[in-house]
Amino acid sequence: MARLKIYTDENADVRIAEGLKRRGIKAFSAHEKDMIGASDIEHFKYASKIKAVIFTHDHHFLEIAKKLERLAKITVE
Repeated sequence: MARLKIYTDENADVRIAEGLKRRGIKAFSAHEKDMIGASDIEHFKYASKIKAVIFTHDHHFLEIAKKLERLAKITVE
């Protein structure tokens, strides 16, 4: 069974990842992974690489995710 992994980008307070870790959840922050200043796409790629969900307060991440999903469907088909 796969365990949940959460990657918090730089728009989320690092204390969120720290609190999740204390509760036994695998969580990583952009700060601890040296991803501060990375583009939104780079955050998506990194989260995908480590097979984690992204936790963010960035209001336009859903728009980016939808675009990436459409591109993936075009590439796959």
